[in-house]
Amino acid sequence: MNKETVQYEQYQERLLEEKQQLDDRLAKLVNFIGSATFQKLPSNYCDLLEDQKVAMEEYARILAARIDLFKSDYAPKAATGGPEPETPQPKADAAEPEPKGKHK
Repeated sequence: MNKETVQYEQYQERLLEEKQQLDDRLAKLVNFIGSATFQKLPSNYCDLLEDQKVAMEEYARILAARIDLFKSDYAPKAATGGPEPETPQPKADAAEPEPKGKHK
């Protein structure tokens, strides 16, 4: 295994850990929102917690989609993990014709 592969795997591990931590926090928030304590809070505070739950769910969805890419051809490669795609080069045309009306 080369250095770039190890770094890429560490990135994947960090992403998996981040997703697990987020899922745990989201589960705790969902449980709290369903509790009697939540019902006693001021409505504006409850609204903010509900908004937070929605944001966390969206964040979890995005992390899950990135994790799914690990198994696809679209996964990002390490910085030096492979050849760069070739960029098209302009064609070398014959000398451009002189503009009309201007003679040497």
